[in-house]
Amino acid sequence: MNEAFYIALGAIAVIVIWTVANVAVHTATVYETQRGLLYRHGKFLRVLEAGRHRCFGTGYKVDTVDMRATSKVIGNQEIATKDGVPLKVSLIVRFSVGDPLVFKTKFLDGTTELHEAVQVALREAVASLNVEEFVESRAQIATPITESVQPKALGLGLVVHGIAVRDVVLGGGIKSAMADTVKAQYEGRAALERARAEAATMRSLANTARMLDEQPALAQLRLLQAVESGKATVVIGDASVMPKAK
Repeated sequence: MNEAFYIALGAIAVIVIWTVANVAVHTATVYETQRGLLYRHGKFLRVLEAGRHRCFGTGYKVDTVDMRATSKVIGNQEIATKDGVPLKVSLIVRFSVGDPLVFKTKFLDGTTELHEAVQVALREAVASLNVEEFVESRAQIATPITESVQPKALGLGLVVHGIAVRDVVLGGGIKSAMADTVKAQYEGRAALERARAEAATMRSLANTARMLDEQPALAQLRLLQAVESGKATVVIGDASVMPKAK
């Protein structure tokens, strides 16, 4: 009876010890694409790298942060250029978390703050250009926007990897007006090239005429060459002499 009692008591003790040991150990797994923020009783302790982590005691909590790069579309907001032309511009922003602690504790939603910062930078960039300058420098406009946003992003715990213009929509009749302007420019260039070609032809003819005038023998020589090649007919009196085919 006593032996059975002690066996049962021992089993209970083992169960209690095992339960207490497991309750007193907090285990967390942080994946390769994440970083973990370790808290105890609401107080931040440290950043956890990828791997399995054990903490002895109670009151622990791990908040994981995804460190992978992602993209966000900022658009189609209507913006006026320097000369008052309305445009609708959308951007693609590629970014990732650089500092997980700052990202989680600085602002409630860092990505929203980044969105607003990009919008402000875009408005400032477009407002500094007239519509023709914007169209010509569309591919380069992302550079000043990135330079403006990057310091603000770092303050949010984020890193901006790149910004690119996605879409541009010209407002009102500006699109057709610009198309007409481009068409007129190309037509003007074509007319200019034709005029240059005609002027070059006239200069060549004038030079030839002057040369023949100064040296009449050249005209006779040219005539003989044409007759020999079968490209001319020489008329003497009423007879026509055609070059014989060889």
